[in-house]
Amino acid sequence: MNKPAKSSTLRAAAFPVGHPKDIAALLLIEVDGIFAGIDEQIDDILTICRRHHVREVKVAQSEEERARWWANRKTGFGAMGAISTDYLVQDGVIPRSRLPEVLNEIANISRKYGLLIANIFHAGDGNLHPLVLFDASKPLGPVIETELDPLSVSVKARVNGVEKQNSPTELMIISISKMISYLSHVMTLQPGDVILTGSPVGAELVGPGTVIECEVDGIGTLRNTFVAAEIIDRKGLPRHTDWTITDREAFFRELDTIRQNGYALDLEENEYGIRCVAVPIFDYTGSVVAAVSVFGPTIRMTDDRIMRLAARMRQIGKELSARLGHRPIHSVQP
Repeated sequence: MNKPAKSSTLRAAAFPVGHPKDIAALLLIEVDGIFAGIDEQIDDILTICRRHHVREVKVAQSEEERARWWANRKTGFGAMGAISTDYLVQDGVIPRSRLPEVLNEIANISRKYGLLIANIFHAGDGNLHPLVLFDASKPLGPVIETELDPLSVSVKARVNGVEKQNSPTELMIISISKMISYLSHVMTLQPGDVILTGSPVGAELVGPGTVIECEVDGIGTLRNTFVAAEIIDRKGLPRHTDWTITDREAFFRELDTIRQNGYALDLEENEYGIRCVAVPIFDYTGSVVAAVSVFGPTIRMTDDRIMRLAARMRQIGKELSARLGHRPIHSVQP
């Protein structure tokens, strides 16, 4: 198991038993057989471990201690939740003599692709479970393709099986080469940096339960179910200031208010001393494709000025949306 993954698992296990928290691996060895030969087996195991410079060897002194050690081991999968919200478990069987070789190769894969991989396995029978840790709510990874030519790639997006977007990268308004050239003038790009670009027309709002698929030629299809409420329940709403909305129900009530008003307010929820007004920009399909905002210090963004700006910003949002061909079916009530 990766050293950080293992130490986090030891701390988070439902049955902590005092193992060192900075170890890279932990091996449980259980002896069985005729009672008269057990002590001899244990002595042989201790000799082998010390001969190979094992950092520490402990022998359970009671059945209760033995049971706690195994309970700790059995919570290994569940303890991964302290490290990552999601993991992909592999189930393989390898020759016991090849175990060091396989673990070294897994470590190489971890370093090459920037993945955190934990290994939980039964060394005795060669049953190996590499756990690839990732966060499904992130827009990247867990693996990033580095060998595909991005200059002419077809990208398709489907919502609940219905194709919403289909466009090759060569039709991007700003070409990839120009994008990289421009960014290289304003910042230093390093190997592994990721540039997030825009999206073709056809984007639309989605709700809980919506199945979203993205298909890229030469890579495959990524499929996810949108579970906004579940993500909030699992990860919570981080507090940035005393005015940050951290209650789930209050957050969704605020979203309803934003939809009704046609604008959003940030009243020092993200940063002390800063207030902001933002409005959405719609395209001809009625999809939100951008947003425009204005912000300033609280000494200037008074309640009265905030309301005047909100009305003006909403008008600006309508004008910009109209330029993109948006024709609202009904007007948003103030």
